[in-house]
Amino acid sequence: MCTEYTDEWVDAQQMTSDHPETFESPSRKELKRLCPGAIVKIGNGEERFWTIVKSIDPADCNDNAVYGRAITAEVNNELLFDHGYNFGDIVTFRARHAYNIMYLCANDDCKKEATKICSKCRKVKYCCGRCQKKDWKDRHKIICIRSDNSGE
Repeated sequence: MCTEYTDEWVDAQQMTSDHPETFESPSRKELKRLCPGAIVKIGNGEERFWTIVKSIDPADCNDNAVYGRAITAEVNNELLFDHGYNFGDIVTFRARHAYNIMYLCANDDCKKEATKICSKCRKVKYCCGRCQKKDWKDRHKIICIRSDNSGE
């Protein structure tokens, strides 16, 4: 069973404000687009580590609250120091605590960082056109059409 943690996370937005020449955190636009499945780096003052976003509180999705959005995520890397966190533990933090945001390619056969997005549904991300074509053929065509027809 995983343990859930809420910790004193480092405010990445404040770090950017204090040290703009050496530190850059995700923009308001990037944080607004944050969705489940994203890989987010957070830190607790001693160490930064990657988490996979599991949920975002829907009550926090208005534009004014973007930095305060409550995020629940799963620890996704081994930690160097003994913090009591383990791989798979659940942590809760605010969007303002995100150092980096990364998405993995939606093609199940690929684990590269995704830099492209499906132009139809704008929800699924890929690393390259080859992976997008393979995923479209294998499954996304059905999911994408459902998303398009549901009025989302």
